[in-house]
Amino acid sequence: MIVGAMGAGYSLGKSIITEKTPASLFPAGSTTKLVDIEGKSTKAYGDYDKFKRCILRILESQGYSIDQKENKNDSLFGDPFLSKDLAQIMNNADHIQDVFFGKTIEKIEEKQFVFYPENSRQVSDILKNCSEFRIPIFTSSQGYHQSADKQLPYRLELDLSRMDKVNGNGNGNGNGNGNGNGNEDSASIDVQPAVDLSQLDLSSSMTPLDAVLASAGIKLSDSCNRLVWNRIPKSLIEQITAVLPDGTEITVSNNENNPKDWQLFQFLSGFENEISVITGLKLNASKLRSSHDDLFVVLGFKALGSVNSAVKEISSKLPNLEIGFVDSSNCKPLETKYGGCKTLAVMRVSRRSYERLGRKFNEGCDEFRVFKMNPVDLVPQHAEFYYSSELNDKETTRSGLFISSDIVREDPVGYVAADMLEEAKMVDTKVADGNPKRDFERRIKLSLDPEGVLNPNERILTK
Repeated sequence: MIVGAMGAGYSLGKSIITEKTPASLFPAGSTTKLVDIEGKSTKAYGDYDKFKRCILRILESQGYSIDQKENKNDSLFGDPFLSKDLAQIMNNADHIQDVFFGKTIEKIEEKQFVFYPENSRQVSDILKNCSEFRIPIFTSSQGYHQSADKQLPYRLELDLSRMDKVNGNGNGNGNGNGNGNGNEDSASIDVQPAVDLSQLDLSSSMTPLDAVLASAGIKLSDSCNRLVWNRIPKSLIEQITAVLPDGTEITVSNNENNPKDWQLFQFLSGFENEISVITGLKLNASKLRSSHDDLFVVLGFKALGSVNSAVKEISSKLPNLEIGFVDSSNCKPLETKYGGCKTLAVMRVSRRSYERLGRKFNEGCDEFRVFKMNPVDLVPQHAEFYYSSELNDKETTRSGLFISSDIVREDPVGYVAADMLEEAKMVDTKVADGNPKRDFERRIKLSLDPEGVLNPNERILTK
């Protein structure tokens, strides 16, 4: 079909259909092959127009009255539900040229487009609209800022810091009101994901090494037994409430006597932040108790060569003691926390048993320093530092950890500082003929998040 038009925008013209196009009709180099034409994919993430409409819908779902004519919405500045940069979007006047040519926000990579929900329903409304307008949303500041370099300028961050309520008695004494019966053996505590964990004693359900790493905000690639950004052991959780990418809220229990619920709990917890956002938990209060006689002890060695003899001496007197081991390279969180020591041995032991080790293990010596802490002092922090055992990087500038949860019985494993996108790319290309496990994870991700809006490509590549 050949169409002749009288200028852009005019409908006046003629068209003919021919099967014998004259060779001279289109001079050499004046045509473009169909396969070479860049077309905008229908799966592309939302542009500025969709971004602003998504924000508008989210605000309207919370009962906000938005002035769309004059764009005078000054009351949004200072509102705890949204950041200043989001409020500015709703105060920006739209011009006719923006409709035709789109709008560009200067220094958009520096903008903080953040929502601060305080309950599960608000999270649901946010995710529902992000999915509808295909606006990427991240549950961590790290993922949000890294995405600025991945052609995702119009994106949102979901900050759950206002979701910090506790319903029930956080001291684990059996007087919690989570289930209303006050029974010491079954009392529960309802918490939101940003709760201050210093109110709870979680260390009793963690290995000594896990407790020390978590208290420094360090997450390992294979530490999948803890939820809510690596802070709460799964063994303490009776029930979770989660929101799926389409806004659906779901509550499931961690109870093997209810097989369907239990299987769904294992499934959702295994893909936390890839296919759901956890907005509430019910914890078993009876498991939060730990002995007041216990100590966390960290030995900070001045040289790696001193570890072997010290561990042998401890094991000879306390043969069943689990001794965690960490040797770090450029790991600032640990080195700062433990007086610049790069090599650590970690134990949880009763005070009476530890006294049997003698003076140097209680007061320190030329070979190591001694750090003693009560279990409640090791509070798990939001995971800010991610280390992968999949990467094998020899750069001396990159932070690394050499770790064993029980150095007497297990060989150490190496971990390298990374971001999840870097690891995802490496794992996806590690096997030349494909990686069935990763392909399966990708299919699960896309089946529940077909628009790829929740933490896109952070751990599982969707392309």
